[in-house]
Parts: sequence; C-alpha cells; structure tokens
Amino acid sequence: LAIFFSGFLLSIFVPAQSPRLVSPLAYEPRPLTGVTGFYAFSERTWDAMQMITYDAFPSLHTGVSTLSLLYAGALGPVLWPRRPRALFFIFLPFVVALWLSTMYLRQHYVIDVFAGFAISFGVVALCRRCLRGRVPGRSLTV
Repeated sequence: LAIFFSGFLLSIFVPAQSPRLVSPLAYEPRPLTGVTGFYAFSERTWDAMQMITYDAFPSLHTGVSTLSLLYAGALGPVLWPRRPRALFFIFLPFVVALWLSTMYLRQHYVIDVFAGFAISFGVVALCRRCLRGRVPGRSLTV
C-alpha cells in the first residue's frame, strides 16, 4: 500500500507521459507489432479508455515487481525452508523481463524505472523502521 501511495504522490508532483505518447513519430520507422495483432489492438483499446496520460513517473510496474522480488528473497526461508533462495530465483526472470518490457514497449523512460527501484527500496526501509522492536504475534499498539 505504501508503494502505491508514494507512487501516486510522485506522479502528481512529477507529471510525465510515456515515451510512446510524447514522441510517437520517433518510433515510426519501427512500430511495434505482433504476430497476431493483439498488441496493436490492446494498445488502441487502452488509449481509448485511458483518461489520465500523465502517469509515467515513477514506474510502479518496476516498483511493485522489485518489492515482490525483495520480499520473495527475504521470506524465502519462511515460505520454503528446504530451498530458501529458490523463490527469489523463480521470480527473478519474470521480474527482469517486466523491467525490460516497460522500456521496450515504450511505456516508461529509464529514469521512471530507476525511480521505481528507489521507491521499492524506500518502502522496504520504511517498513523495517516502522516494525523495528515489534514482537511477532503481539498487537501493534503500544
């Protein structure tokens, strides 16, 4: 929840459009197409439905996937005690593919992706600070 709230606030203070909306002619020599035409169809449909176009900064695709990857690594020993690092390595190729695809599909700039990384690490630091000294199984009220 903290990552979505912080990403929403940043998008208000730093309004930015995705590269495909800002300079579509820059990509004209090599437009993205798919074999089945599904990509072009979904892009046209999304553009028709989308009311807010200043939502590129920060990349919450990157932020949420990075946060999930960090917690998969941190909670691996609890979730899969026999193979504590396996969950991290299972998630890793999917998360990296998501990072790369947000730029390849012209949804985000590189700075948006780095801001997503920063937000996810910031949320982890904030959660560690908020939970410091808490005893598991007890109420969070003091």
